Amino acid sequence: MSSCVWGRGESTYTHILSATTERRKHLRYGKFFDCACERCADPTELGTHFGALKCSQPGCGGSIVSTDPLLATNDAAWACDRCKYQVAATTVERSEQDSVLGAAGGGRRGPAEGGGAVAEVPIRPAPPSLPYGGDETHVVPGA
Repeated sequence: MSSCVWGRGESTYTHILSATTERRKHLRYGKFFDCACERCADPTELGTHFGALKCSQPGCGGSIVSTDPLLATNDAAWACDRCKYQVAATTVERSEQDSVLGAAGGGRRGPAEGGGAVAEVPIRPAPPSLPYGGDETHVVPGA
């Protein structure tokens, strides 16, 4: 039995510095429940924009966020909060994977690097430790 009294928000089952999609996956497959807390339900993650992508549409500068962050399948479309430009959830998922692989020295490779037949332009979420935006490697390619 714990000798401490835990207050609301003083304990967590997941990584608080992860984006909603990653936190919810961790909780679903590791702890066997779907979180529907205030942060998970908010597409901007209570204004932190941890999982947001910078919109690449000319002159926009908005944030691309999930249109339904509580969808258990994680396949809701993502849309810019300013211009409403939409991105498929699979594109965002690949972006997150590429970001992790890139940080580990890996990453998606095109034909010249011994990868698949078609090279893909990587998109990456803006790192939460840096000021949001301003880095051209963290944009979603335009349609």
